[in-house]
Amino acid sequence: MSSSYNSNQGSNVLTNYYNMIIRKTVEPVFGFFDRTVLAVEGFSMEVYRDGRFICSLRTTDQGMGQDTPQSIGEAKLRSGDVIHYVNLGPQELQLSARLTTKDRYNPSYTATVMLRINNPQAFLQCYVQNLDPLGLMKRGIEEAFQRYARENDHDRIKERDFEYAANKNMKGRRTGLWIIRTHAMINWDAQRQQMLAIERQAEIQKTKVRTQADIQSLEAMYNRQEKSRDTDFSLGENAKKQSFQRGEKLNERIVSEMENYIISLFVMEIETGFTPTQILQRHPEIAGFINTHPEIKQLINGRLQQRSSQQPRLIDQNVTDINQNRPNQRQRNDGSSH
Repeated sequence: MSSSYNSNQGSNVLTNYYNMIIRKTVEPVFGFFDRTVLAVEGFSMEVYRDGRFICSLRTTDQGMGQDTPQSIGEAKLRSGDVIHYVNLGPQELQLSARLTTKDRYNPSYTATVMLRINNPQAFLQCYVQNLDPLGLMKRGIEEAFQRYARENDHDRIKERDFEYAANKNMKGRRTGLWIIRTHAMINWDAQRQQMLAIERQAEIQKTKVRTQADIQSLEAMYNRQEKSRDTDFSLGENAKKQSFQRGEKLNERIVSEMENYIISLFVMEIETGFTPTQILQRHPEIAGFINTHPEIKQLINGRLQQRSSQQPRLIDQNVTDINQNRPNQRQRNDGSSH
């Protein structure tokens, strides 16, 4: 059996690069013009005689599309019959390009697309028509990514949506190819990232000032209540109990305000790019509060897990260790300044 290629294969650049189709002609063996040919694992052998389709030889039809002709395991072929060996193994495409979003920003992406042939006949028909089926699929996926970006603002683009966008491409539907999975990474527009960092920092400062004012107001109210409770010995037991309860509620409000402030601060700082350890070092005033209220650590970690589609960076370092290390850090800094 001799090997040869389609004389017009020059247009099938990407398909030939991946060696997805090999064309062979059946030749007589020991003077016999007929011979039995068995299916080869990993290939779909599309057999033609005088330009007319005869059969498909495959070891299994598992993984084939519903509209794919049924195969057989062996066939008696004649000298001169042509067999197209269609590679059924998975192929990996590496894609990258710059995008333009609906709000005119320009992020870029790198994507890995794993695909395979699930309709060898459709794939072969594209090939013999010099349509370069793998190249056609690649262009369809790239256009789908661009279309997805044009339909969405920069901040609404999600990496996981690229998989759905790839499957929606129209050009790939007639190539006989099937997308196994798509993984994409977005390189966000630098100008937009800078603007977001400024906005987040401003929001952090606003939240900090607003929360500190609320805490000071509550502390003043609590101190007045404590002073009144300590000096008024003539109150009855019921009145004393009510006064104590009011003081406890005020204390709970202070703790709640601090919890909300710390959680908001952590969420915004994490989104800006800081780790939990760096946040505690940047805001030493909250480390002591977290150390005396361990339940706040669970609230922060829970909130970070709710807001993150990936594995969040959680608080995993003892806050006391950070407080103890801070004086040593200051001593090292003082020593380096002399």
